[in-house]
Amino acid sequence: MFLLMCIVMMIGQAPADEPAPTASGGFWPTEKMLEGIVSRMADEKSVHFDLDASQAKQLRQKFVDRWSRFARDRRAVLQPLITEYLESHIAMTPPDSDAVADWSKRAMPMIDDLEGELTDLYADMRAIVPVAKHPELVRDALKTTAGLEAFRGKLQLWSKGEIAENEWWDLPPMERRKRRNKKAKDAVAPESPTEKENQQKSRIDTELDRWEQYTVDFIHRYGLDDAQTESARSILRECRQRAIAHEERHRDRVVALEKKIAEGAQTGDSNRNEQVQKEMREVFGPIDAIFSEMQTRLQKLLTSAQSEAAEPTQTKP
Repeated sequence: MFLLMCIVMMIGQAPADEPAPTASGGFWPTEKMLEGIVSRMADEKSVHFDLDASQAKQLRQKFVDRWSRFARDRRAVLQPLITEYLESHIAMTPPDSDAVADWSKRAMPMIDDLEGELTDLYADMRAIVPVAKHPELVRDALKTTAGLEAFRGKLQLWSKGEIAENEWWDLPPMERRKRRNKKAKDAVAPESPTEKENQQKSRIDTELDRWEQYTVDFIHRYGLDDAQTESARSILRECRQRAIAHEERHRDRVVALEKKIAEGAQTGDSNRNEQVQKEMREVFGPIDAIFSEMQTRLQKLLTSAQSEAAEPTQTKP
């Protein structure tokens, strides 16, 4: 999970003279563990950007100092977040959606904090990394920012109770076996989808195919580099998941509304049809809003030169 991995892998430990947490305080990695992880991360960056021994030492110190302070300042918030996630992940039963929503709302401010720290960290790195490697450093920063934005979207979904079971829960062995057996049984005599279900699948698939094409066109129109292209596709995937989840939640209502539309067409009741169409637009309105958000997020990937090189086409698919 992205946020927790950021926290566990990038923060340091509180000073040695700080009182040790009580047993009920939850999980908190040791100073040696986290300093080692952060140092290794810094060394990976050093290798990636071809730093010499002196530059690598400077970078390692920047990483350790920054994330140690980050952890020290936010331990009261971070420790219960990490503990609650780990407890939920290894529990014998799936997580409660309300608890996940509450967790997500408390975790949301960490995204802004992490974004600020990363911005400052990349500024530190720019002073250490050779000038010839600065374009590559910019691409690395864009990729990291895109990852944060993708997780911000995931937190927003979780805060509304929209969560996939496997995102928070590791299936116990008995549950895995039970589901394996059910899957094998269903494979022998699978349920045939109804005609209405096929129509609904076709509706959302057609819409998302257009989103895919929009993203491909965007990548070509602005000549995105590899890092930007990866970020654009990450944004597309996250927005697709949200659109599909929304459509699934309202499938029964859409079926009922379409039935009303068909009945209205037979009776010639235009007023009734107009009202039903209005309700239909309300159901699918959030999907249009997700697409608009996707357009905005894609635009943020562009450099000033790319933005000026071509006029964006903000058309609805």
